[in-house]
Amino acid sequence: MLDRSVSASMTDSSTTTSFESFARAPGAPIVRVVTPRLAETLDDISEREREFVIEARKVVRRKEKDREKAAERRERDHQNIESLASAILELGNLDPETLRDLPIAEVGDAAQVDVVQAKRLRRDAYWLARDHAETERLRGLNARTPAEELEFTKRQGETAHQRDVRIAYDALTSGTVKTRHLKPAQKHYSPRQAHLVREDCRREEYLRRMADQPRAQSHIIAGHDADGVVVMRHQSASDRFDLEGRGFVSEPGWVGGSSTQDNGGTCYQDRYVEKGKRSAGNFLDQRYLAATAKAPGKRRKGISNKKVIQRIAYLDGIGKTPEEIAADEKVDETVSRVKGALHALRYDSRHWAGDNNDRRQVHLKKWAALDQIHGNTRTDCREIIRVDVDRVFESWQEVEDHLNTLKVRPQKVNYVRDDQYPERATKPHYLYVLPEGSGVWYDESTGMAMLEAVVAALTIDAGGDIGGLANIHDVKQPTSPRVVSIAVETEHLPTLSELCKILDVDLKENLVVTMRQQSVAQMVAAGVSPTASGAFYSLAGKRGFELCSLWERTGELRIDANVDRRNLGVELFDHLLADRFMVDELSKLRASARDAAENSIRVAAKKVAESYGRGRRASSRGYDLRAAEAEVKKAVADVRATASADLTAAEIKKLEIHAAQSAGQVYCNRVQVQRSVRRIADAMLEISKVPDQKAVRELIGMDPRTIDRHWDAAVALNAANAIATVILDAPPTVPEPENQPDATHATIPAKCSGVRGVTRTDSREEQAGQPSEEPNKAIRATSGEMLTLETVIPATMLPLVNSLRPWDPASGETQTGRALLEFCLPGVRLYRSKLGIREQERRRLKGRAASSKSGQTNNLDDVDVWPEAVPA
Repeated sequence: MLDRSVSASMTDSSTTTSFESFARAPGAPIVRVVTPRLAETLDDISEREREFVIEARKVVRRKEKDREKAAERRERDHQNIESLASAILELGNLDPETLRDLPIAEVGDAAQVDVVQAKRLRRDAYWLARDHAETERLRGLNARTPAEELEFTKRQGETAHQRDVRIAYDALTSGTVKTRHLKPAQKHYSPRQAHLVREDCRREEYLRRMADQPRAQSHIIAGHDADGVVVMRHQSASDRFDLEGRGFVSEPGWVGGSSTQDNGGTCYQDRYVEKGKRSAGNFLDQRYLAATAKAPGKRRKGISNKKVIQRIAYLDGIGKTPEEIAADEKVDETVSRVKGALHALRYDSRHWAGDNNDRRQVHLKKWAALDQIHGNTRTDCREIIRVDVDRVFESWQEVEDHLNTLKVRPQKVNYVRDDQYPERATKPHYLYVLPEGSGVWYDESTGMAMLEAVVAALTIDAGGDIGGLANIHDVKQPTSPRVVSIAVETEHLPTLSELCKILDVDLKENLVVTMRQQSVAQMVAAGVSPTASGAFYSLAGKRGFELCSLWERTGELRIDANVDRRNLGVELFDHLLADRFMVDELSKLRASARDAAENSIRVAAKKVAESYGRGRRASSRGYDLRAAEAEVKKAVADVRATASADLTAAEIKKLEIHAAQSAGQVYCNRVQVQRSVRRIADAMLEISKVPDQKAVRELIGMDPRTIDRHWDAAVALNAANAIATVILDAPPTVPEPENQPDATHATIPAKCSGVRGVTRTDSREEQAGQPSEEPNKAIRATSGEMLTLETVIPATMLPLVNSLRPWDPASGETQTGRALLEFCLPGVRLYRSKLGIREQERRRLKGRAASSKSGQTNNLDDVDVWPEAVPA
């Protein structure tokens, strides 16, 4: 019995979860028992949340009934197997050789078991009968060998479950023929035995992983067998939560944060015991249970056929859309289920949890994972927003003061308890819980944009850690006995739309943009120039992607749903600090500027770790960190020129930073579009027939929407390149002597180009002549030649070029790729000499005029080559 004379309360006026603490004797660990108060708070919450709690209770009761029915079926099958085994032994006279060939109908009648059930359980009964026969043989021996004596002793002391597992291993390892190609009815072992072996292997593998952890886990109990060998076992749920059970036992030590710290953690905790379920005290904790992934091995909704999943992964890899994948004859699924399978392939759907942020495991039981400090919520449906406040509050009153300054108060505040400083709140997590049924699913693009904008705004409003935006699903779990979880706001849970309205968010301010803006702002505040700050952050991200690409090529990194992105971020940060490119930049900084730069590296490493392999790849185009410097300077100068006189220096500085970042983003988007167009254009040239979007998508694996958006521009780019090549480069000819004397300067009639857009056929003399300021720089040209699209554009590209619609500036519509072909405006002609424009320009720069066979010259200027310089 617990001694209630020593009592302490952990109940807070703002929380609905309370504990009672007891001590068994002086020096004994404190025992905390969760007091269920959920029923008392149903009247104080919204109707939607009340319905969730009631529905959750129904689900719990339904699962309890299902477990009871499953236990009854297992017990009934166990009794039937025992009866069938006894009948087999009686009919076979304990001869193992004759047991398998006994008629099943005769065995069923003897055991008084239905024939259908006897056929289903025949293999289990056969192996149990063989085991009974071997046990009786060992029992009847007068003198046993040491091995036989050990085997007999082992069989005498094992439980029924241990015996069934041992028999299942014997059944699976007894066959000499491969059974993968056989049907289940043709295999020499039963599905029940295969399930027992699979679960036992999974349990043993998990126990081995837990044994390798530096800190003992409460749910892993060590014992000794008869020979003194250490035996590990997993704690049962009843032993964890019942008041008469062992409960959660915490050993003294440092927990929380990173394990690489000197103490191995952030906070110190004494020895204590906690019993009961925290989810029984607060409906928000029940919401958290629903927001986390299921335990391994539990059935999930969606596509489970491995062959279908492999087919979906292949089709997605070659650029098929979800609609096309769903229509594939080997898939034959709905579009929504295909999207769910694609999301599961790209994102880890398991629950990673641990007492240190960098030491997490996928636990065998969900309740064991919920007992850990650090965990993660689901990625398919996002219902909880986490803000990481990376500071230490000396008292709860400081936390309250900070909460009162926020535009929106969180629903819960979670932080790791520190027994050395009980009054402190160390680096809390603010949890904002969306109303039940208002979560954002992975295929809702608008909802995801709103969610990211809200998360960024909440993080900035609370002064949270910018690096935490790289993974908004990591949470200090309110269900962990090591965490203090306080419910701050339970009466009203704002929806995502309400949060957007309160925070006045801009949907363009997503997580990536906010991480960059805030990191650059921190460096600027530390004394680094805005241009250098942006370049440094870009360099860190660039090197991070290239390191990941290098590791992937060398086999050190495998990108799939199982990759540990938290550990990848830590390794990237360590390598970036030692990278020669980064070291050169860091060596130029000192004091606070260097600290801010290292924090930017940490943020960039987290961003790369979370985004690598999910659509973006590192390129090898080199570094062009200051390519937008001119545009940035112009944007900053415009801000200074138009700034109001009422603004302070800090406000003007903030506007300058925003303008510089916006200019850099515009430049970056423009470059990305140009690269996409070039990729599509290059792919067209690699196809030997008239290319179409399907062939290009299969070749480069680009998203079909991106290909369709830039298709006209890519066609026009290939056509423009072909025209420019013909104009600038002449066919191979015999080079003329460099010492040939100048011929008489004269103008010959030139032929009009056949390029579309040329409408006039008047002569060369009608056009603008050579500029008057350069009378002596004319050069001789060779005779012009007729140029048409049919002679210039390759045959495979010509149908695509002809299908481009012209662009009418007067209509106000967006320019199409056709605009790139409008070299020749009305009234302007295009010429090409036999030497080619490049050769003529080279000779002009060297001071030699290019002569023609006719002794005539043609004055070529920039108007001839680039007619867009002439007004239409």
